[in-house]
Amino acid sequence: MIVSIRMSEKEKELVNSYAKSHGWTISEAIKRAIFEAIEDEYDAVLAEKAYKEYLKHPEDVVSHEDIKKELGL
Repeated sequence: MIVSIRMSEKEKELVNSYAKSHGWTISEAIKRAIFEAIEDEYDAVLAEKAYKEYLKHPEDVVSHEDIKKELGL
């Protein structure tokens, strides 16, 4: 798939500089940025769901120490 993105000259320079500093092509830098943003948003949604579940049932939380004891560590 080929995608075109319109950028100002300053935006292009910034993206090019960022890509070069990481040893990536411009295409790779943009692709990585997009997928990192998607992953971050997905993680935030999962965290919000987990927090809401915790608020409903805080008694279900098991401490780190209890897990270590259970595993004999």
